[in-house]
Amino acid sequence: MASLIKQSGHYYLQFYDSNRRPKRKKVALGVSTKQDAEKVERRLSTAYANGEFDPWTDNPRTFKSKDRERLSLSEALERFLEDKSEEGLAQKTLETYQGRVGRLIETIGDEKLEALAPSLLNEWIRAGDVTDTTRHTRYRYISAFLNHCVKQGWLDENPLENTNAPSKEEKLPKTMYPKDLKRICCAVHEDYEDKRERGLCDPNEVIWRGWAFRFAFYTGLRGGELARLSFKHIDRDRSLIYVMRQKNNKQQTIPLTSKAEQVLGEVPKGPPEMYVFGGPGTRMGSRNCTAWRNNLSRAFRRYRSAAGIERPITLHSLRHGFCTALAEAGKSAATIKECARHASITTSMIYVKMSNEHLKREMEDVF
Repeated sequence: MASLIKQSGHYYLQFYDSNRRPKRKKVALGVSTKQDAEKVERRLSTAYANGEFDPWTDNPRTFKSKDRERLSLSEALERFLEDKSEEGLAQKTLETYQGRVGRLIETIGDEKLEALAPSLLNEWIRAGDVTDTTRHTRYRYISAFLNHCVKQGWLDENPLENTNAPSKEEKLPKTMYPKDLKRICCAVHEDYEDKRERGLCDPNEVIWRGWAFRFAFYTGLRGGELARLSFKHIDRDRSLIYVMRQKNNKQQTIPLTSKAEQVLGEVPKGPPEMYVFGGPGTRMGSRNCTAWRNNLSRAFRRYRSAAGIERPITLHSLRHGFCTALAEAGKSAATIKECARHASITTSMIYVKMSNEHLKREMEDVF
């Protein structure tokens, strides 16, 4: 029998046989999540019981079961999406994987996983008729999909393992600054006053968009997080905001700053279940958060035009503005990563670089 062990964030299987030397044999599974470890454990334990796998002599990472299914790309994709859905991966991300792997299948055919050669994959990934960004994205998604296939035992090794990722075209975020926020919120206020004067809206309709824009700028919340925010997620006593579902579907707390709390002081209060932002008739009950976010995004673009801002900033630029403000205040990339909840510090470094460019322009003005 085998025992699953976790050490230093990684998982191992320990086998015991009184007739072997040493009696106990511990093998690394090469995974860092319990769910992945349990799947590998089931596969190796079954193979060990059937006499196919010997942990004292075989490498668990390259072990191939005799009765392993020969999955095609489409079959592996279907199982991959099921596994990732169970793990809680966001629906939008699942659709992106389905689209990327689906286009690969359309191009090279529904090949068996074992027939995938590095040259075949790289020809599609690095096609000459797509941008550098697309090449980089293709590599990232296909490689992650194939790594999952290896972990599940559907594939011996990732054909892209020894292939470098294509260079990604670096694009700076379309950020916004406090002066932009002020102009857009003025446009919201003017729109509200005009509609109220003509009897086209009730009190607190339209104007709430300005509150939402400012709150996003001062907290770095994404559009979807803003849509899901209700009063029960705000702890004023501890000055915390509970983000119940992030982009990665995990929960986290972020500070409720004085500027953000000032915005909340202007928002009409409601019961814990009430959404913080929205028109008077849309803050209770169920909400299609995707549709709500898209509507707010369209409204942002209208107010951007009304404010005379020609730069193509979007609703997500409020979050970029939050990160840029931190960078221009001299905060480190590590601090920005924690505040913005970035998955990688590489993303946070972009804002530090933008800040340096801003400082350079300021210095040029001096001289």
